[in-house]
Amino acid sequence: MWGSIPALETIASFAFWVGIVAGSFALVAGAALTVTSDRIAALTKIQADGRMSEADARVAEAERKVAEANQRAEEAKAEAARVNERLQKAQEARRLTTNQIEELDRLFRSDVFQKPQARKLRVSSVEDAEARMFAMQFQNLMAACGVNIYPTDGGLPSTCVQLNPETSPLILTVKSGDVNDDMQHLAHFEHLMLNLGFVMKLEYDPKLQPDEGVLHVMRKAAA
Repeated sequence: MWGSIPALETIASFAFWVGIVAGSFALVAGAALTVTSDRIAALTKIQADGRMSEADARVAEAERKVAEANQRAEEAKAEAARVNERLQKAQEARRLTTNQIEELDRLFRSDVFQKPQARKLRVSSVEDAEARMFAMQFQNLMAACGVNIYPTDGGLPSTCVQLNPETSPLILTVKSGDVNDDMQHLAHFEHLMLNLGFVMKLEYDPKLQPDEGVLHVMRKAAA
C-alpha cells in the first residue's frame, strides 16, 4: 500500500504541509525569542543604568561629605591658630614701647609735671608678677623724670585689690572730676595715655589730695 504512487503523493503532501507549519512555528518562535531577547537587553540596560545612577549618587554624596569634612577641618585649624595666638598674647608680659617711654618721658619732664614743684603721681598694682613688673616700669620712669611717686611700699608700688577680673587693665584714680589747676598734670597724663593706645579707666577717690593721682596696674586683660 505504501508503495503506490497516490500514497506516496499523499505522504509527500502531508510532509510538505507539516514542514510549512513547522517552519511557521519556528519563525514565530524565533521572532518571539528575538523580542524577548530585546526586552531582556532593554531591561538589563535600564537596570544597569539605574545601578550606575545610584553609584554616581553615592559617589557624589561621599564627595560632598568629604568636602564638608575638609571645610570643618580647615575651620577648626584656623580657630586653633586664633586661640593659640590669643594664648601667646595673654602670656606675653606687658612692656612699655620705646615710643611710649619717649612720650611719657617728655611729659614727665615738662613744666606741667615739674612746676611750680614736682607733681604727685603714685603707682599701685595687684599682687600679680606680670602686673607688678609693668607697674615698676611706670614707677621707675616717673622717678627718673623727677615725678613725686611717694609714698611707696618700701620703694615698690603699693598694693591694690582687683575684685572684678574684667576690669580695665589700667585705672587712673583722682580726687574728683573737677579739673582745677592742681590736677592739670593728671589731665595731661590721662590724655597722653589714651593717645598712646593704653586701655585706661578714670575713677574718683575723695580721700586723695587735690593734686594727687594714683595709677593702678591691674591684671592683664584676657585676650
